[in-house]
Amino acid sequence: QIAGTYAGRRESAADAQTVATILALSGGGPIDLLLVAFGAPYQEKWLQRNLPQLPGVKVAMAVGGTFDVLAGLRPQPPDCMARHGLEWERSARKDNPRRAHCSGQTLPNTAARI
Repeated sequence: QIAGTYAGRRESAADAQTVATILALSGGGPIDLLLVAFGAPYQEKWLQRNLPQLPGVKVAMAVGGTFDVLAGLRPQPPDCMARHGLEWERSARKDNPRRAHCSGQTLPNTAARI
């Protein structure tokens, strides 16, 4: 059962309001799954700051990129990348073309070490 949805803000100044709203939506009970979709790296930073204030959360996931694909805002990665868990690498290149050369140099070196 979905307890609710809330379009909070990713800024730390809004954390108290967002956490209070999440707790109110849960009715004070445990939260089995919390999905946060602010986009990287904001959703990860938000979770790191706020999970201690949400002790009833069993699983929390940063899913901004997933929702973009499901909503049709981004194409799915090629099968060859998905099979090898490299969806993030494609997204990194698309999101920040200025740094694409970094992942292009780093990825082969990292893969060779593995």
